[in-house]
Amino acid sequence: MYKISKGQKELFAKRYAERDAMCNGTPWAIREGCELEFYNLNKGKVMRGVVIRHSYGELTNQHTFTIDVGDGLVRVKGRNLYPSVITHKRGHQSHLVDKGRSLQV
Repeated sequence: MYKISKGQKELFAKRYAERDAMCNGTPWAIREGCELEFYNLNKGKVMRGVVIRHSYGELTNQHTFTIDVGDGLVRVKGRNLYPSVITHKRGHQSHLVDKGRSLQV
């Protein structure tokens, strides 16, 4: 079993604190075409990009998003992405998913 070191724990605690200070999350569905600015916990920096693919794993019950950040692709689990969103410009599919729901932002 892999065990993280004290230094790794401290680094991620710092990154979570940075994320929580700058991110509000998003109440809207994230789908293809959405433009996002988000804090990437693994890289420890703010990234901007467009969602080019999302998938839902039936076995794990988790969303995974593939985001084109300009100089490559980043894959992020939904549980990590939603609370890390700084800005979210909704794409067409996001509007379709949320159609009929009344969310106030």
